[in-house]
Amino acid sequence: MPQDIPLDIVYEDEDVMVINKPSKMAVHPGVGIPNGTLVNAVAWHLKEEFGDLPVKEGNEPNRPGIVHRIDKETTGLMVVAKMIFQWFIWPNSF
Repeated sequence: MPQDIPLDIVYEDEDVMVINKPSKMAVHPGVGIPNGTLVNAVAWHLKEEFGDLPVKEGNEPNRPGIVHRIDKETTGLMVVAKMIFQWFIWPNSF
């Protein structure tokens, strides 16, 4: 799952990452898009931490850390939670 894909990290600390997602990049793997996604790039960037990223209740396990999503064709900032408590801080923000 991890792939060495460059990330435009706007902000990162021990709890959260904010990434400028480029157009044409899917947020997470799905039908017909097994790799080349933001999740694959984050997995590479975080390596050891990746297995510990939280999965939002109701999301599939292939979306660790993803707080929200934007369309594949859209460029924009994505928030990736690195700690489970972030789900309680941002429950209705996205």
